[in-house]
Amino acid sequence: MERRDRIDVLMPVQYALEETGGVQRWAIEAKPYIEAKTGGKVVLTFPKKKTDNESRLPPGGHFLGEVFRIPFGYSDTNYQASGRIKSEDVRRLLSLEAIKPHIVHVQEPIALPGIGANGLINGLPRTEDGKIIPGLVAHVHSAKDHIEFWTRFGTRFIIALGYHPRIMRKFDRTLAASQATVDTWSRFWPVDYDIIPNGINTDELTPDGPIIENWKKDGKKTIFFAGRHDRRKGIEDLLLAYCFLRKSGRDDVQLKIAGGGSTTERITEELKKMVMDLNIPDVEFLGKLPRAEDDPDKIDLIKAYRTADVFVGPSRDGEAFNRTDAEALSCGTMIVTTSISGHKSAFGEAKGGVVFVKPNDPSDLAIGMQTVLDLSEEDRKRLGREGRKHIVGNYAWPIVADKLVKNVYQEIIASKKR
Repeated sequence: MERRDRIDVLMPVQYALEETGGVQRWAIEAKPYIEAKTGGKVVLTFPKKKTDNESRLPPGGHFLGEVFRIPFGYSDTNYQASGRIKSEDVRRLLSLEAIKPHIVHVQEPIALPGIGANGLINGLPRTEDGKIIPGLVAHVHSAKDHIEFWTRFGTRFIIALGYHPRIMRKFDRTLAASQATVDTWSRFWPVDYDIIPNGINTDELTPDGPIIENWKKDGKKTIFFAGRHDRRKGIEDLLLAYCFLRKSGRDDVQLKIAGGGSTTERITEELKKMVMDLNIPDVEFLGKLPRAEDDPDKIDLIKAYRTADVFVGPSRDGEAFNRTDAEALSCGTMIVTTSISGHKSAFGEAKGGVVFVKPNDPSDLAIGMQTVLDLSEEDRKRLGREGRKHIVGNYAWPIVADKLVKNVYQEIIASKKR
């Protein structure tokens, strides 16, 4: 892209910087690909927690505003979303980075009904007659099949107050992470949505490379889960399904559980207690794994994906995409995942690499796991690589970034010029 086509982007993330946050990971991973496509600069911002310090920020990242905790009915953890943002802080940040953004791409502007987004918008450059100069993009990531009464009531109440719609009307385009996201939010905010999915680093997440040799030593087949320890993730269902397999007489399997989160220690401890109460052997909690380790003797997430015989995504609800499912498939590992709308819209065309099971149903989950484990290693690898083709063809970052820049950023900029 030529210099005259340079696009600078301010990308505020409305959730606090958490290693397990899918929205945060989207922004951090998207940044270099967008910069490569536009020749410009992407500046990331996150609301600041009291315990945060500058060393936690990714390259090109800043703290903007402070965290406000939001409880959700389908989650046992608090979403740490952006509270009030001062417009003068926005102007100071733009001056520090020496950019006048062409695009302001706000991740989850509906979090904490737009309070952070409002202060952000007020601090943006304007024309003499008060019109906002940058193009405004709203990007909604969440999805849910079953929305509880109080969540529906609260959302409609906020919309009825008029404050939130006034914020959302200022955006030039609204993006959704998947069709499941569109189906969730169009009932509350009926606008035209462009689907821009999660991106996956398919060059890094490959079937070929080092594995965890210790997991193969005793001949057991490995069932693997990685993700936030949250009840909506269905880890309890996974433990029960694994228990069913062991009680049925299978002693050739082992379960490895990675992940956690700074706000989920209590749930992790409950899961460990459940393992003890059920008296099921060969279950190991790995904690949060680093993405990649240079040391071949150390465990990391990519080696774990490659080594596993099956990856399990037992989420009960609340998934628009499920990054870990996609990452495991990118590594050529078959997945057993629930048939919630977010999973079906993301992986429904992944052919034999995916086995769908009923959500909230440990026995069906056990059947799905057994189906994969009973395949020959040759068939598992073949089907896993078929699943990888789906990820590479649809969710590789260059494809996602190209779609975002050409179909959204450039169209907005051209429209504003007209």
